[in-house]
Amino acid sequence: MAVHALPRDERLQCDRRSEALLGETLAAFAGFDSARLDPTEWKFLARRDQFTVHRAVSSKRQGVDSHKRRVIASGFLTASLHDVLGGLYVEDDHELLTTQAILNPSGNTAVDAAVLMIAERRQPRAAPFRFAGVKWYSWKRNTSGGGGGNQLTIGEGQECDLLTYERMGDALADARDGDGSQELAYHVILSLNKAEWPLDVPRGPGLRRADMAFCFLFRKVCEDLVECFTLLDYDCRTAGSSRRAADAEMADRVLMVTRLPDCARAKVLSGFVHKAKARPVLMSKTCLRCGSRRKVLDPLRNCSVCKKSVCQKCLQLKVIFSINSRTHEPETDAFCNKCLARIDILTAKKNAQHNTATSASGDSSTGGSVKEKDRESHSGGSSGSSSRSGFKFWKKNKREPSPRPEKER
Repeated sequence: MAVHALPRDERLQCDRRSEALLGETLAAFAGFDSARLDPTEWKFLARRDQFTVHRAVSSKRQGVDSHKRRVIASGFLTASLHDVLGGLYVEDDHELLTTQAILNPSGNTAVDAAVLMIAERRQPRAAPFRFAGVKWYSWKRNTSGGGGGNQLTIGEGQECDLLTYERMGDALADARDGDGSQELAYHVILSLNKAEWPLDVPRGPGLRRADMAFCFLFRKVCEDLVECFTLLDYDCRTAGSSRRAADAEMADRVLMVTRLPDCARAKVLSGFVHKAKARPVLMSKTCLRCGSRRKVLDPLRNCSVCKKSVCQKCLQLKVIFSINSRTHEPETDAFCNKCLARIDILTAKKNAQHNTATSASGDSSTGGSVKEKDRESHSGGSSGSSSRSGFKFWKKNKREPSPRPEKER
């Protein structure tokens, strides 16, 4: 990939946009209550697991293009905060493409991805998930329509791409109970208007570039539960189809965050598979876990970690952090139940050690990181009053029934 450089003034402009969006999202998160959303102001779009997506009914906002639409999403991810951020953090082209293959909606295929520029990298102790840089994603919509029959959508087979400036890090926000402050992790994604990037990738006449701005907030609830809040603005004209289809596509992209625990799990499993490569394969006519004999319709397979022959009852196929070069789909591998249980124990122990180390070093951070947190905390508070006035979360009539769901994902 060719070398890409963002001029200093453009990067400062992106940082200001990121700071403004982060501040607006922090203010919205402080006053948000999903149970009291006003159905006349917010329309239900989609839900997956414990995560729900709504779109603002009115597209008219002061100083904002009428084609821009606003989406909010909130919910919980069953994973540790370290796993969620570990699934997000990428600074390598191949890892980015593999991550997209795992996170992408079922109707999309990851075509290509690249990290074009890195302005800030992680610092293992002070800021393990800090990142600032430019990324590029390309995917193909190839699903059948949601209605009856096999009719294809307008975007069938159409390739789309997204060029973004992204920031990850920590931010301080006022606690909801009004007592002190709480630390949140954030991930800001802003579209870049640079048609010539990537420099060495030809763009066909039918390629559509998405225009959107995301901000994800992650708050640790307990060791294995993370609260996530998302604010998204997007231009519905770039969808190349109806506005309803554009809403569905944006909801799918927001719901990609629910697969972050799967991505983190795939990275962990791939690490164990890599460490076990040198182990000898143990072949047998019986399952080396339960002792059952090999059957014609139930052949034995080797576990990727212990290398023992196991039956179908004693193994599971799991997604690993690898991509098939032909289909661009995530690869799977076989793991015996005993190895999976051991991996779970070791991963939980490692996360507990990481949480202990993080809490111990929280008060002894470097001067630069403290200033950065103060700046981000100030940005959230400074725009709070103006941002909060643009949000209408509360029902005018509490007895009004909730809106009927359009689609369940």
